[in-house]
Amino acid sequence: MDDQGHGTHVAGIIAANGTVQGVAPDAELYGYRALGPGGFGTSVQVIAAIEKAVNDGMDIINLSLGNRVNGPDYPTSLAVNQAIKHGVSVVI
Repeated sequence: MDDQGHGTHVAGIIAANGTVQGVAPDAELYGYRALGPGGFGTSVQVIAAIEKAVNDGMDIINLSLGNRVNGPDYPTSLAVNQAIKHGVSVVI
């Protein structure tokens, strides 16, 4: 359940295919629950979702995340870099 509504909102912008059209209405979306209620979780959970998406053959991963610590050596940054090396586009 998308208790915050953010994931549903982003999915609509991407792939809505009704009266309102998203930017890619024929896209096939997959959802990976990386965070718990209220949008909180750990880097381990986010990295696991990134790895699952790469292993499932996703072309693009969209991550709407925030963190108090950001940098090129942060574990989630390293996971994003690995996804990119596997040919996946990552939007953050």
